[in-house]
Amino acid sequence: MQSDIEENWQHFRFRFHRAACSEDWPKGHLLSRDWFERVLVDFTFWFFFRGKGVLIDHTNGISHSLHPGVCLCMRPGLDIEASQSGSEPLKDFYFHLSVFRGDTLLSPKEWPEVPLYSETDNIILYEQVLKRVISLLTEQSLPGYNGDGSEILSAEFLFKGLLLDIARKKEPLAEGNHHQGQMITTALSALYENPKRFSSVEDLAEVSGYSSSHFRALCLKLTGEKPKDLLVKARIDQAKKLLLYTDLTIGMIAEEVGYESIYYFSKQFKEVTGITASAYKKQGAPPR
Repeated sequence: MQSDIEENWQHFRFRFHRAACSEDWPKGHLLSRDWFERVLVDFTFWFFFRGKGVLIDHTNGISHSLHPGVCLCMRPGLDIEASQSGSEPLKDFYFHLSVFRGDTLLSPKEWPEVPLYSETDNIILYEQVLKRVISLLTEQSLPGYNGDGSEILSAEFLFKGLLLDIARKKEPLAEGNHHQGQMITTALSALYENPKRFSSVEDLAEVSGYSSSHFRALCLKLTGEKPKDLLVKARIDQAKKLLLYTDLTIGMIAEEVGYESIYYFSKQFKEVTGITASAYKKQGAPPR
């Protein structure tokens, strides 16, 4: 049965303005109250994966440790400051976004409820998911991109999934399933690095160490997508880059991303992108 919080979150949408991995925070670096007042003009999310620091919440008179696994969900009007401490610099992923209900832009007081500060032990899963979100958003903004916007929808879905976990105030997987999350993430990372290596979902399941049926269920639970759809998407994503940035023929590209049949590759490419591979290639790569 769907929980009340899941039902509520179904109605929220996000529009990303900025998404990136930060530079190392300088030793002793301080982000003052004034900095937050000037910068926090939208919904801002940080996830720390390296270093140590301190967040001071002046509104509530409390301090929080900044360390790998900490998530900050910030909104305008917060009276906070943050500083770097220790020998290893802080490093984080950061996202700035607007919040919508349907097509209606919401004010901060209408945003979904998420705690300012939370943390997870499942650092690998969070890091991999947020890397993938940034990758999807970067692909969308490439010069010459002519996709159908599915990257933005996928990025929004993955990001919303993490925020929903934070809103529930529990880990994305139960504590006993932490290892499962790591193994699924390992398999999906291997897929995006080399789609040709995997001819079937069974091959992916073998990397994860689980049976095919168990892998399918866990993958759907973690990503919201079926592994067979992720397999196709990884192949087409790589094919799009090869079409734009190499002189390989369509047949060679089909083979390079794992298709034995150029006909099936061409058919699936058009189903995913809306245009033929040859038309996509004719667009040409943008100037570098």
